[in-house]
Amino acid sequence: MAAIPEELVAVVVKDVSSRMENPQYAQLAVGQFVQAQPVVSQYLSAKSEKLGGEGVIHTAFHGELLSECFRRYHAREELPVLGFEELDQASQGDTAARFRELEPALADYVASNVDEDEVKKVLALVAVALHQSF
Repeated sequence: MAAIPEELVAVVVKDVSSRMENPQYAQLAVGQFVQAQPVVSQYLSAKSEKLGGEGVIHTAFHGELLSECFRRYHAREELPVLGFEELDQASQGDTAARFRELEPALADYVASNVDEDEVKKVLALVAVALHQSF
């Protein structure tokens, strides 16, 4: 499967930036991601000690942005719901390297917009799992 193009990622980022004018948007985005990906949400809860409370929220927010890119690229309203098996499969080997290889535009977005290494690792895992689910 082809990677999501950089142009599409730029459009999604621009759209999300304009939605951020609504002070409730970030909460809505986090809530949408948590509801759409309950197993990933459980995984985030399990990693909350490493991520911290703010890190969990940042991960869910950026996870929703990545999900929006996948939804638009695949012209789907909903994405496959990831399970533990998909996360385990995505975690095999060097997940960060596979993320850069499979989805370079998304990896660039994460590298440019996320400071915390643990958040980057989880986002790479989610993106690889989503990529492999198609």
